[in-house]
Amino acid sequence: MDKFPQPEKSSGYKLAEDGQILETTGHLLEVGDRVLMNILAIGEGDLDGIEVTTSGFNYWRYMCQHPDEVYTVTGFDFSEDTEVSYTLSGAMEGNNWFSNELILLPAPKSRFEEIKSMTFQEMAQNLIPMIVYDLCEDGVPGPEAVEKWLSESMSPQSTGQSNT
Repeated sequence: MDKFPQPEKSSGYKLAEDGQILETTGHLLEVGDRVLMNILAIGEGDLDGIEVTTSGFNYWRYMCQHPDEVYTVTGFDFSEDTEVSYTLSGAMEGNNWFSNELILLPAPKSRFEEIKSMTFQEMAQNLIPMIVYDLCEDGVPGPEAVEKWLSESMSPQSTGQSNT
């Protein structure tokens, strides 16, 4: 088995910006939740079906090479008697994942956090319109304007939500 550099060992909890302690594993997820792969928990388990798969895709290698990649929960699998598993978007979509193998990301509070938590597909689809229609509406901004724009809350226009 190939070994890849691992992130620091996680306690299963994450400290939010407001100081609140958030549980990050062993939770119930909803379709649309943003998650990271819990590489430490996955590495401690059996990698059969993750490293060696019938499709030939090595999920273990991919997640270790892309530890910060964000995925969206796209569905549930109730075929296991003991625990529900989840299907994900992107490179992890061809497998099912248990909640302890996923780290739930908190809802973004600024444009910077929203962009940082986008999946690859969401960036490809939404990043240019966000920049062109929100940031560059009045021309090319300077560094201070970009910093201010990134720290602001998401506008309903850029999130695809409406005010009604």
